[in-house]
Amino acid sequence: DGVLNTVLPLRQASNVMVVLGRLGRGPEELRLAVAEGRDSGLSREDLQALSSVMPEPTDLDAVRAAYGSGAPPPAGQLPPADAFYVELLAVPRPGAKVEALLLRREFDDAHAAVMAQAATLVSAMSEARGSEQLGRILEIILALGNILNRGGSGERPAKASGHGHKLASLAKLTDTRSASKNTTLLHYLAKTVEGKSTELLHFAGTLPNLAGGAKVVVPQLEREAEELERGAAALAEEMRLAREAGEAFAGEVGPFADGVARRAADLASRRAQLAEEAKALAEAFGEQPPTLAKAEEVLRLLQDFVTAFQRAAADNARSKAAKAQIARASSYAKRAASPTQ
Repeated sequence: DGVLNTVLPLRQASNVMVVLGRLGRGPEELRLAVAEGRDSGLSREDLQALSSVMPEPTDLDAVRAAYGSGAPPPAGQLPPADAFYVELLAVPRPGAKVEALLLRREFDDAHAAVMAQAATLVSAMSEARGSEQLGRILEIILALGNILNRGGSGERPAKASGHGHKLASLAKLTDTRSASKNTTLLHYLAKTVEGKSTELLHFAGTLPNLAGGAKVVVPQLEREAEELERGAAALAEEMRLAREAGEAFAGEVGPFADGVARRAADLASRRAQLAEEAKALAEAFGEQPPTLAKAEEVLRLLQDFVTAFQRAAADNARSKAAKAQIARASSYAKRAASPTQ
């Protein structure tokens, strides 16, 4: 019955009634919470629900036309949705205020998550560019590739450019198998690396953030960062207007807004650092265009290579141990079978 006499669209009025019922608060109490920014009794989910039924300008126009701008009829005589919107007529920019209150509940965790992921990416990219051991591994791969590609043809070997190897070709190492089909070129690479340096065999230790960086979904991170920046900009505008008008909302939400402005600046700085690091990484590995998306691809290809290399090295170690065990058993059998002196 609460929507029968409403001046609002029926679906809108019904949605407002559902939210009001969930919140268990009257229109006047909600109006004060929004106008003054005193939302301690409202959960994050409550604010999300409230945000979903904030009036459009046309809704407020309909309520204003129906009930006038003077003293409205008692709330009990109005449909619930109409009564709520009549209360909101006295609140400047109610939707922007609810969004500011919702941002106050969500910003800290979201900002920390985005900054942490961006920091992991920056570290992973910096490590990949600066790892001398990774560079040596790629040089060995290039040399092996030249040997295979020449095939006795007498062609001159390729020269390294940057790290000297197109990363996409790293995956081919696992596809090139020996005549026995039991090992790949990657197994041979691991054996070659071990022969040169046991320390080099564990080059992944110079890339502690690679696995974490490769897990970051960059487009999602960018969307979340942009959403935080839009929220911070909208909050700054609402605070500017509220402060100019001397609203109570400005005093209540002001300290939070000032902190958001500082952290939004930190986020912008970190994103700029990430973009620079991504460009440098893509260029170092010969990937074009040198974008964040290309850098993301580099990290994932490197992580796949590291995982496959470690697996091949472990296979080699098991094979070596098995051969040693067979050799010991054979030696023991020979000694046991030989006549005693």
